[in-house]
Amino acid sequence: PPDQDQGSDLDSDIDPNENFEPDVNQALTKIWRQFLLDIANRSSNPKANVESAYVKLSDIQKLAVTDETYQNLHLSDFFKACHWKVGTRAEWSRTFTHLFPVRGDERSGSTQNYKNMTYWLDWTGDYLNNSNIPNATIHLMRKHLYKRFNKLRWMPLAQRERVWVSKKPIVSLRSYPETHTTAAPWVLIAPRHEPTFD
Repeated sequence: PPDQDQGSDLDSDIDPNENFEPDVNQALTKIWRQFLLDIANRSSNPKANVESAYVKLSDIQKLAVTDETYQNLHLSDFFKACHWKVGTRAEWSRTFTHLFPVRGDERSGSTQNYKNMTYWLDWTGDYLNNSNIPNATIHLMRKHLYKRFNKLRWMPLAQRERVWVSKKPIVSLRSYPETHTTAAPWVLIAPRHEPTFD
């Protein structure tokens, strides 16, 4: 099915009266923290030579990532090579929807990365597929997650079936280093921001 922008309704302000039970707040914090870790830990390596990973971080450093990691627009702190673009608001919200789908988003076929990520299993299994949780609660949880997501400055250019795409650049992407024309992770920059490099 074609991509749909299902994040635009999340842009509205959160009503201060829309409060969660403490256990839901705790769950959101846990899911978000795990999401940040999983994105780093599932970042792609070259198939031919794992020793020359696209990502600079060691396994230990990947366990220490925070919001600030994804707010750092100096991408060469994270990547040895990548292909990137500045996203539109629609692309940014669509990426969020790929990463945090709505209830009823059934994905068929290969879902590379997603089903190997703890945050995804928690979000889809414990919440989306839990009939005891009302749709209104799920929607409000996504609004809170989207608010945090919008504070980030880059993310993988996630697709519906794959979190990390590592291919040769297409025409809409720019490359780091500029001479890098072979496969590398695709990165989406938040709207109205520009990355920097060494």
